[in-house]
Amino acid sequence: MPAGQTVLTVGLLLAILLASGCSRQTILVDHPASPWAVQVKKLQTIRSWQIKARMAVRSRRKGGQATVRWKRINDQHELDLYGPFGSGRMLLRQNTDQATLIDSKNNRFTGRSLQQLLYRRVGWPVPFSSLQYWIIGLPAPGTIRQQQWDEQGRLSRLQQNGWKIQFSEYRKVDRYELPGRLQLDALPGTIPAIETDPSWLEDRPGGLEQPLFRIKLIIRNWQLPETTAPISTTNQ
Repeated sequence: MPAGQTVLTVGLLLAILLASGCSRQTILVDHPASPWAVQVKKLQTIRSWQIKARMAVRSRRKGGQATVRWKRINDQHELDLYGPFGSGRMLLRQNTDQATLIDSKNNRFTGRSLQQLLYRRVGWPVPFSSLQYWIIGLPAPGTIRQQQWDEQGRLSRLQQNGWKIQFSEYRKVDRYELPGRLQLDALPGTIPAIETDPSWLEDRPGGLEQPLFRIKLIIRNWQLPETTAPISTTNQ
């Protein structure tokens, strides 16, 4: 075979291999029998759950942590935060109408969302509206900038709604594979109130190498609908 024809043949084979690789990546997202598509279909059936977790938050200068008990039943949410960043116990509830926060002194506050109330009280912008989906390893509604999967078709990385999320330590919970650890890093422009406050931007050793705001969630216990008690409607 002439040398020129050999080069042409090799080039054609490389092009075919690259094209087939791209096709496999597309199948992973769109094909109804792909591992990720099967995982999404299962996760979308989860409308109620309860977790016990440890949440840690950190900016370049400040940090804190809390024990979290979060119960979701359809569109109702109840969160118990113990020792949230030095503010004592807080009870947060949200339904389709409004959100409520009751602090350790039994003061009651209302607002549009859990995120708004917690930010007002302790200054930490936790994206609960999206986190309720991310916490089970599922993208939230809306635009997805980037997503990656592990070999079992489970979400491992996601970029959405101004956050970069990593998922790890999946475990078997009933018939589902659910993450045991999440890390959320705020992308530039996500939290303007922090980005424009000079006290948040002052450097400390290694500070500029860290994200502007990071949330870590370590889930210690999962409960799914059969063992999830109804949400209380009375104040505690």
